[in-house]
Amino acid sequence: MAELLDHVSQEMIKLYPLIVDRHTASLGNILTSAPVICDLMRHPVPPQVARRILRPQDNWFSLPGLDTITSVELVSAIESSMTACDTAQMYADLIL
Repeated sequence: MAELLDHVSQEMIKLYPLIVDRHTASLGNILTSAPVICDLMRHPVPPQVARRILRPQDNWFSLPGLDTITSVELVSAIESSMTACDTAQMYADLIL
């Protein structure tokens, strides 16, 4: 488990500037980030599902959450999707 965490941390260090640039370019808008989430999941997801992935802390029973996310939330969503065999380049291709 420690090896996986170390691998993910090293790959996220490489990806962080790209993720922040993506967040800045999209102004944190969930709808513009949804295609990246679809590509990461290798499956199309509706905006509501992308919102749930990017903002898991939102209450499921309340009104829909904000339509924007922070760069920290975007980094967290991408980091949680990484596995031991994933590389920063794989994610960079999707983010760009």
